[in-house]
Amino acid sequence: MDEGSKYGKYTKEFRESGLRRLSQTANVSELCRDLGSSRQLLYQWRESGERAERKLSLGAEQRVRQKSPRQLTTARPAPARRREVPA
Repeated sequence: MDEGSKYGKYTKEFRESGLRRLSQTANVSELCRDLGSSRQLLYQWRESGERAERKLSLGAEQRVRQKSPRQLTTARPAPARRREVPA
């Protein structure tokens, strides 16, 4: 069991092992019986891992796309406002 989590029943290693087996099996129901977990939970683990991978790859893309030297120059000052003279 996960000691640090309030809700976690399974360790990180157990989840990773289950996901490896999920990618290799044709019978998910049997795998769930072997693991003692539900199909929904297994698919939640898979989705969570995919989200984490997307987040990591997105972060890498953003680091690559840095501002050009032109974008780094200071912004132009805003034009002065014209004051209306009361008649």
